[in-house]
Amino acid sequence: MYTIMKIKLFLLLMLILTEILNVYSEEKTQLTIHSKDGTKVSYILRQQPKISFSTKEIIVKSNDVDIIYEREEIAKFTYEIVNVQTGIINLSTDEKAFEIIDNAIMFPQLKSNSVVNIYSISGNLIFHKEITEGGEYMFPLTSCVNGVYLVNVNGLTYKIILK
Repeated sequence: MYTIMKIKLFLLLMLILTEILNVYSEEKTQLTIHSKDGTKVSYILRQQPKISFSTKEIIVKSNDVDIIYEREEIAKFTYEIVNVQTGIINLSTDEKAFEIIDNAIMFPQLKSNSVVNIYSISGNLIFHKEITEGGEYMFPLTSCVNGVYLVNVNGLTYKIILK
């Protein structure tokens, strides 16, 4: 009898933890830029990245970020369907808090006057952004090495691990 109660309690705790850490998966199409050195950077097409070309550069504008690539360093462009395996839902609002897609962190519904800070595990601030207009924002994590980071959005802190 005591063992059955332990099992029921364990199953109840697992159900609660599953609900708290509601992780989801969905497919997204992305544009991936492959460099000749083997690195790649991806942009989710839903973000509507704008690409412009000059004789020596390729410029990708996504949200508030302009990234410039030297044309001679680019090996190829591809379109890929990726399975997004990391996402966190805010249980108080039942909305996605953020998701990690390749080398970027995407916030689907930031409100006006939101503040996003990303810290290294040692506490160093590595990214700061104040959002003036509400909406969907994506920030590249290409400058982050593998490791543990803390993402703080309007006072809520999440721990992410980049591999």
